[in-house]
Amino acid sequence: MDFLVDEDLSWHARDFLRERGHYAVHVVDVGLRSMPDESIADYAKAQRLRIVTADKGFTDIRNYPPADYFGIVVLRANTEYESTDFYIGLLDALLGHEELVAQLSGKLAIVSSSGIRIRTK
Repeated sequence: MDFLVDEDLSWHARDFLRERGHYAVHVVDVGLRSMPDESIADYAKAQRLRIVTADKGFTDIRNYPPADYFGIVVLRANTEYESTDFYIGLLDALLGHEELVAQLSGKLAIVSSSGIRIRTK
């Protein structure tokens, strides 16, 4: 799978995905630092990348309809300030569901410590 890691997540998330055999770039790697969400979404769509973010704005399916993307993964924090290790743990939990990851295109996956919720519309 190919992923674009949003700026609100550490580059460690990108490295974690790479270590698990996935292609992953961080928005900083591709010149999208401090760009609006719309620009990040457009880039991901053009490059056929799945977005990985902690930005709740990407859960708004009116602005980011899952069917228009190759997958959107939103990692939900328990508190306002979570550690990188917390987010890596959520990514690890997601990757443990290989069939889900393989079928992420056209879906929004909201990953939290209580589980994974999938939205298609």
